[in-house]
Amino acid sequence: MTSGLPLNTTNPIYTIDESRFGKIVCYEQTLLFEKREQKGWESGSTLASSLPFFITQLFVANLSYRIIYYLTRPLYLPPFVAQILCGLLFSPSVLGNTRFILEHVFPYRFTMVLETFANLALVYNIFLLGLGMDLRMVRITEIKPVVIAFAGLFVALPVGACLYYLHGNGHPEKITSGCVFWSLALACTNFPDLARVLADLKLLRSDMGRTAMCAAIITDLCTWVLLVFAFASFNKAGSWNHMMPWVILTTFIFVLLCIYVIRPGITWIFAKTVKAGQVGDTHVWFILGGVVLCGLMTDACGVHSITGAFLFGLSIPHDHIIRNMIEEKLHDFLSGILMPLFYIICGLRADIGYMLKFTDKFMMVLVICSCFLVKIVTTVVVSLFMQMPTRDALALGALMNTKGTLSLVVLNAGRDTKALDSPMYTHMTIALLVMSLVVEPLLAVAYKPKKRLVHYKHRTVQKIKGETEFRVLACVHILPNVSGVTNLLQVSNPTKQSPLNVFAIHLVELTGRTTASLLIMNDENKPKANFSDRVRAESDQIAESFEAMEVNNDAMTVQTITAVSPYTTMHEDICALAEDKRVCFIILPYHKHLTPDGRMGEGNSSHADINQNVLNHAPCSVGILVDRGMAMVRSESIDKTFNFDVIIDYYNVVFKYLRLENFGQLTLKLLLILIRRHTQSAHRASFLTDDTVKVKDLF
Repeated sequence: MTSGLPLNTTNPIYTIDESRFGKIVCYEQTLLFEKREQKGWESGSTLASSLPFFITQLFVANLSYRIIYYLTRPLYLPPFVAQILCGLLFSPSVLGNTRFILEHVFPYRFTMVLETFANLALVYNIFLLGLGMDLRMVRITEIKPVVIAFAGLFVALPVGACLYYLHGNGHPEKITSGCVFWSLALACTNFPDLARVLADLKLLRSDMGRTAMCAAIITDLCTWVLLVFAFASFNKAGSWNHMMPWVILTTFIFVLLCIYVIRPGITWIFAKTVKAGQVGDTHVWFILGGVVLCGLMTDACGVHSITGAFLFGLSIPHDHIIRNMIEEKLHDFLSGILMPLFYIICGLRADIGYMLKFTDKFMMVLVICSCFLVKIVTTVVVSLFMQMPTRDALALGALMNTKGTLSLVVLNAGRDTKALDSPMYTHMTIALLVMSLVVEPLLAVAYKPKKRLVHYKHRTVQKIKGETEFRVLACVHILPNVSGVTNLLQVSNPTKQSPLNVFAIHLVELTGRTTASLLIMNDENKPKANFSDRVRAESDQIAESFEAMEVNNDAMTVQTITAVSPYTTMHEDICALAEDKRVCFIILPYHKHLTPDGRMGEGNSSHADINQNVLNHAPCSVGILVDRGMAMVRSESIDKTFNFDVIIDYYNVVFKYLRLENFGQLTLKLLLILIRRHTQSAHRASFLTDDTVKVKDLF
């Protein structure tokens, strides 16, 4: 140490020794329960016991992570980068070796308390990882993701072992055990972080995005299998475990227990409770208690406790409402409050200064670059062999380098078993940071759509010819939006010569726990999204309503789609889908809804923002339907009567859309919206504010 407390100090409270495996701290057992003199209302320091110190550490960890996260967001850096940087901030080479941090923030004597809560958070976080993984994507996947996953994994493993030997660090007695964890950390791909990157870049709907998702799931599952073998192969001293066959056998028995006992049992219990309408918090606590119980069982088997938590998460029925209840109660608390403690522990273990003493600088850079390139080159070569476009192959290679919590888990497992010493652990942590740094910025810059959106005037309702297919994108947020939209679609009067092709899109908010996706719901070959039962039932009802409209009209085709995305970027999904499907008209529901007394309610401000963003960025005509619940359609009558309130961008849009020459009687109220130019570079749809709206009653 260059500052702070000296090594082998004579302080009677604790002694410190340092080796290549880190610091060894010995302190008196009574230190955690130090007695303080108390006189009346006066007492000693409140930080002399473990609980106040833990609260302080929790506050510092969360504050540091939030600051770093918001500083890195404009750079398109994934949260994993902020997590590693937060940990490295308190490493011995940065702030962790200062006297203030050692004495008042992260003292040695309270490290065990910090690690206990960090590991508990890790167990539940891994449980959520298994809970959110849909294995049905593996069952229906094509051969291409399987080949890419296995090629990237089984090429990266031997290359990682070679790099470990190249960076042997002068300690050959630990190379055999260390190369296993080193190679696994290099080869694994973190599925949740990859899904988030694809969602941020709007690539989940692409063929490349679906291939990357399936390949990431397969890679994760293979990594877990190999990690179990690694846990079983080496003991706590980093040497060969002679009990390995028994460890593998008992772990395999636990896997069978999860498949044939736990999963059917949970399915049966919840089927009974759901039928009786009794699903509540008690069932959530039952599942959360089962997490630590399964972790205890796998720990007793000889592997890490996170293995049991992961398998238990996979055992929960995927379509059950309990999944969403657990995620709602656990996800934000874990990821936002407790998990930063785990990253702090990872940072406290990484000592960059100590690593530089035993590592050749050129060799360190060479190994980091090689770690980054091995999966990219392998994935690109295999993807090109599978006849993927060059740009998609390069993007897929970068995506398969996405790292996350699982990589840190592998490194910490090697550190705990003394398979990795401090320099090797620090070196690989920096390599993970570098690999994660370049993934999302590289994709954001390099992977852009091949073609720009067609200019607004070239694909509008005004430009459509009389006897051509008319394509409409109809958007709904909730089930009550459907009736007004379907009535409006029916009055478009489609014919065999001019059919109507409707793309009905159900807009669902991404809550941060669901993998964002855009899925064709009526295609049996596509995987279903991980929706709650309520959202799934609502999507099914919406799809049935539009399909019933299709059955009643031979000149109309309907395709129902569910889009899951944050409200802030939902307009991008709508505009991208409008471009992909080459639609001429987008129908959006008005953000205010009719109240029982016949007035318009306050409405949803997020829906209003979506409408305004679509108006600003749409590649075609846009109409906002104000449904007052009075629309009438009499298809069986010769005398057709319709009442509608429509907000459109140009009045002749409605005349083209409704094909008025075919109607006997029409009552139409049309609102003409005049948009003022606020800036020279952009227009704002100002109908949402009263001071800039001019309304003319044309009829």
